[in-house]
Amino acid sequence: MYNPLSMDPLGLPMDLEEDIPSHHLVRVVNTAVNRLDDTIFSAAYPGGDRDNYHAKMLTKVIIYAYTQRLYSSRQMAKTVREYIPFMWLAGRPGHYGSKTKTGQSPITRRLAHFFCF
Repeated sequence: MYNPLSMDPLGLPMDLEEDIPSHHLVRVVNTAVNRLDDTIFSAAYPGGDRDNYHAKMLTKVIIYAYTQRLYSSRQMAKTVREYIPFMWLAGRPGHYGSKTKTGQSPITRRLAHFFCF
């Protein structure tokens, strides 16, 4: 009568790439940020105590979140755990949490200057 239900991770789709249409806005954001020079990010993140999430990944998530009218870092972290386009940008499903307050991060200040927020 019903198909068997399994929550086994091996039964769930592992490749998020196939779930995102080829002309989706998230792909445009991904391509645009990938074209940016890495020196922009190394100037904002000189290094230090512990490893940070990759600046390009954070930039992609922040820009795409802004296009979706998400401005809160907590909302962004929740969305990365729950929505496929955000998971795809982050690289791994549901792994990234709220590490910094979005409005106070160096990359956000640099983006604000770049996009004239």
